[in-house]
Amino acid sequence: MYARMRTFFSAGLLLCLTGLRHGKVILVAPGSDVSEKCEGTWDGIRTNDIQLKIDSTAHLLVQNFQDKRRYTCGDTELILERRHASSGDATLLYRAVGQSVHLFCKHLGAETYSGEWSWKHGSFNRGFRRLSNSSEPFTGPVSKKGGGDNDFSLDISSVEWGDSGQFQCTMRLIRPGGGPKKQTSYELVVVQATAEPQHVYEGGSVTLCCSVSLWKTPWELCWIHLDSNSKYSCQHYSTYPNRCKPGGAAVFNTVSIVSSVQSQWACAVFHGGTLRALLPVQLNVSKHTTTHTPPTHTTPVRRATTPLATHSENAEDTRNTTATQHTDPSAGVSVPHVCVMSVFGLVVVILVALTALLLWKRTDKEVCEDEDERRTADEEACAEGLLPHRGSVTYASVHFKRKPTEDLSKDVAPTDPPATAGGTEGEDVTVIYAGLKMNSCS
Repeated sequence: MYARMRTFFSAGLLLCLTGLRHGKVILVAPGSDVSEKCEGTWDGIRTNDIQLKIDSTAHLLVQNFQDKRRYTCGDTELILERRHASSGDATLLYRAVGQSVHLFCKHLGAETYSGEWSWKHGSFNRGFRRLSNSSEPFTGPVSKKGGGDNDFSLDISSVEWGDSGQFQCTMRLIRPGGGPKKQTSYELVVVQATAEPQHVYEGGSVTLCCSVSLWKTPWELCWIHLDSNSKYSCQHYSTYPNRCKPGGAAVFNTVSIVSSVQSQWACAVFHGGTLRALLPVQLNVSKHTTTHTPPTHTTPVRRATTPLATHSENAEDTRNTTATQHTDPSAGVSVPHVCVMSVFGLVVVILVALTALLLWKRTDKEVCEDEDERRTADEEACAEGLLPHRGSVTYASVHFKRKPTEDLSKDVAPTDPPATAGGTEGEDVTVIYAGLKMNSCS
């Protein structure tokens, strides 16, 4: 009885110390990746870790592992321990273009080993090529350990698309007659995500392309629309309800951008239901600049101000005004505005021409009327003898009444010329003076 109670209390104490968590310990080689998922949220996320929340499932991706780490998610506890020597297993790694990769190859022991690397491109069926100390045939800088402490790890600081393929590290024991060898292999898959165009306006469309250098089942490749709660600084991402469907080696997705909220996307690569790569793409979404046109240039606005406008005219004005307000601002001034402005300018030119013509005709008519009035006045003045008539010679008739003879002798001096013969007393004698000088009237 005492033994049973002691066993019961020991089990209870152990349960209290360990809690109700389900612990999981994984030995990870330096530079390798770890992917896990749980229902809830992961705690203990570090700088190089990625967490993607899809609905209630939280995916954890640890890339380029180096030190011991501990994560918790609800009742799940994950402990990552560092592996100090190569295990000989084949490791699958995913890297985006431009990222670095560390291929771990090391032996623990007192014996001295030699090591060499060979590489085979994934898209060719030819055999492995031995890698020298130089970076050939890789496009990015490559460095290899010199073998101190039996460490022959390989580093590529900037992965390029052509660097994908299979890497193999072979270590041989150095002794007379040769010795056993150990191999460690890696398969590097390069992932690339692009958006064309990178800058898009609201209402436009953008083509998203996600591609991988190698394709094997059961991989899943898809685009995920990230929501506004995603935090790029600490690589905490979440998404709207979305189902990632399996695709080919390259997945194209044409998206219509309705608003700036749709600016955050990510290319996700899943392998066996776990997240193996996530490449966020931030789109530069801009709003169209609205250009307001003065209402006086729009015919519907002028008709709307008329008090006697009917209901149908008001409805037509409303439709026309709405169409004017939704004109594409990127095209500048719309075609209806150009037409209205052109017609308005033509009417103004015609009115100015008609006004000038009327003024010219009026001035000419007034000049003619003034000239006619002046001529009439001159003719009347000449007829009345007030003004001399210009341009003609006028003969004047002078009538004298001859006086009686007795009076004539008294009044007329002896030097006066005699009267014209044939004249009688009391008769009118017409005397024509041809030499009379007079002014002429015009």
